[in-house]
Amino acid sequence: MRRCLSQCVRLAKLHDAYALASPSIVTSHRLRRPLLIRNFHSGPRLRDDPAPDAGPLLFGGRDPRAVAQECDVILATNPKEPTALFTKAVALHKLQRWEEALAVATLALDGPLDDVRSGQTTLRLLRAECLYQTKQPAEALKEADLAIDEGAEDDRVHSVRAHCLYLLGNDHEALEAVEKACKTQPQNAAMQHLRGVLLHAVGQHQDALGALNRASRLGPEDPLTHFERGRVLRQLADTEAAMAAFKKAIALDPDLPFVHNIMGIMHSENGDMEDALQAWETAIALDPEDSSMHANKGKCLHKLERHEEAIAEFQKALDLGADKDSGVQAALGECLAVLGRHEEARQALGVAVQQFPEEGALHALHAFSLQALGDLSKAVEAMETACKLESGEAKWHYVLGKMLHESSRHEEAMEALNRSLELDSKTKAAVDAFTARGAVVGSWLGDKEAALKDFEAALAIDADCFRANVFKAMALDEQGLPQQAIELWDKVAAMGQADSKILTHRGKCLVRLGKLEESKECFEKAMEESVGTAEPHKALGALYWQQGKKDEAYVAWSMGSDADPTDVYCHFLQGVYLSEIGEPERALEALDKALHHSDVPPQEVLEMRNAVAETLVYIDEARDKSWDEKK
Repeated sequence: MRRCLSQCVRLAKLHDAYALASPSIVTSHRLRRPLLIRNFHSGPRLRDDPAPDAGPLLFGGRDPRAVAQECDVILATNPKEPTALFTKAVALHKLQRWEEALAVATLALDGPLDDVRSGQTTLRLLRAECLYQTKQPAEALKEADLAIDEGAEDDRVHSVRAHCLYLLGNDHEALEAVEKACKTQPQNAAMQHLRGVLLHAVGQHQDALGALNRASRLGPEDPLTHFERGRVLRQLADTEAAMAAFKKAIALDPDLPFVHNIMGIMHSENGDMEDALQAWETAIALDPEDSSMHANKGKCLHKLERHEEAIAEFQKALDLGADKDSGVQAALGECLAVLGRHEEARQALGVAVQQFPEEGALHALHAFSLQALGDLSKAVEAMETACKLESGEAKWHYVLGKMLHESSRHEEAMEALNRSLELDSKTKAAVDAFTARGAVVGSWLGDKEAALKDFEAALAIDADCFRANVFKAMALDEQGLPQQAIELWDKVAAMGQADSKILTHRGKCLVRLGKLEESKECFEKAMEESVGTAEPHKALGALYWQQGKKDEAYVAWSMGSDADPTDVYCHFLQGVYLSEIGEPERALEALDKALHHSDVPPQEVLEMRNAVAETLVYIDEARDKSWDEKK
């Protein structure tokens, strides 16, 4: 048997049983730190090695399992027999029993190797291979370097070094090693594959494509090579060829989840969201534990406006340990905000802002949620941060200007809106900024002409902008140009967005034009449309009062108090009417309600209440005097 094992060793050496040249033994993928995710995550690189091919016949064509058993018989009586240890290590390596092969090779190296001294380098390389396969690339690299120190300079040692360096992220050193291996193995598909992957990693995309094309010709049935070709082609913006490469990979092996994942990304970039969703569903079915695929599916559902389902996918991604670079918290926060779940959105976006403190868009999104929750001061702070981080983003300055105006910080609001228009005064995005600045100029500075110019600038860019038309109509009305204003109010009404507020403004404009019956119809329609506001009721009451129909005016104002019990002037106007018809006690009651709902009592309300109170005192005094006279 000893002679048989020696023959096995010679045959093993002859056929390079210990070599790393088998195209599919070593994977050329590793998990790299992902980039900041804006849209979809391409997920981790391959982590599991595919099975090796059959390789050359070893041990005279004998089954490695039988050879290993024969070695066990010898080692049972002599545990340190070097030839048996060497042969068993090679046999276990061929059987892909990596940990067992590693342990036996270590024993062989630790023992006397006089009989197989020439196999020491073989054992070093075998150990390096086994360490690599058991996910110990740093130790594998050390072992390969030791083999070089002992005189190994063939392609096998450069191959294992290249793979280890690649897994450790040393792409340039790995490329040097793989170039050496490719010089001696120009027909090795696996080496060409790895060379292409490394060239891609260091940014040499055209050279990478050439290497992968060569690898695909040498190994046309390898789906991973077609996958890598697709990645490079996608980088080179050859979308059609990239898609064909990914489809080829799927045709060769439909069970590779990462290929379906990148197909989903490709479909989404083409706007084919339903196809993208199907691709991600397939990918998740193949690998349900990959958080990046759940995140991608969630983003796809979000784009399809299936927000509840998207939130569920984002939660799965987080439960599976999606790392902070995945952007899941940011996407989750945006989805929650769309659904109006602002408190949950605030929490998710708060985490996202901590994860990506330099991302202005996240601070802006956080500001929107804070504003929706009524925390305007913190919303302003968040939007100011967004403007600092992305100072060239006109829309953030515009939003900041609106928030500052709402916070009564009008001067700062003007600065922010001016900055927005400095950055962009031509595109449709500038329409909102012109409109907002016009509103601030008109309400705070009282400069109606300047406000009108801003509204006209907005409409010059987009003649159908609803808000700009409304504000311009109001400005024309206030400048005493009702005929021009009514044309705009009619245009706004024709847009199909005429709510109670718009109808009320239009009715007032009609009053100024003397079209009283038409204005009455407008106010009545506004009252039907109104929810929680008394504005159309007050306007209709004022019209009736102007026409001398004071009873009808009182009814309109009473209805206004029902619509909005906190409206000060509805109560005040009722008080005026009641005082005029000689009911001072009811008038005083109405005026007291007006004062109750007023933080700063209007002067006219105070004066009216005092006058009514004096009237009541006079009435009481007169009543008492009359009673005394009767006595």
